[in-house]
Amino acid sequence: MKILIVDDSPTTRSFLKVILNLESMDLLEAENGERALLIAQLVTLDLVIADVNMPRLDGIGLVQKLRASPESRLRRLPVVLLTADRSEELQRRGLEAGATAFARKPILPAELSAIVKGIGKRLALDESLSRTSGRRGPA
Repeated sequence: MKILIVDDSPTTRSFLKVILNLESMDLLEAENGERALLIAQLVTLDLVIADVNMPRLDGIGLVQKLRASPESRLRRLPVVLLTADRSEELQRRGLEAGATAFARKPILPAELSAIVKGIGKRLALDESLSRTSGRRGPA
């Protein structure tokens, strides 16, 4: 999987890279949502993991821009939001924006790995179904 890690904290990005490198992921990183959006437009990604609170463009704003993109691959791109905020209001806003999942800070490696593996399985299933339906041709 090709994953973009988005967080304004270099320490958090490094920690996430350590966790995800254990799963042999192809990792890219960005320090804010604006940079992440540019990378997502240029590189085909499988997943974005983004902090909610960042300068310039926060995680929820990033999700909103991806979901509003004219490119279908960006509208469908899974996004996991990271936050230490436990409020239901923030989760509601993130999910309404189109976030795929939330992971809590402090980050638990097992929790993040389970989320990423679950998304990976769903992507593999979607790809398999697309190939199968593509072979059938028009009805």
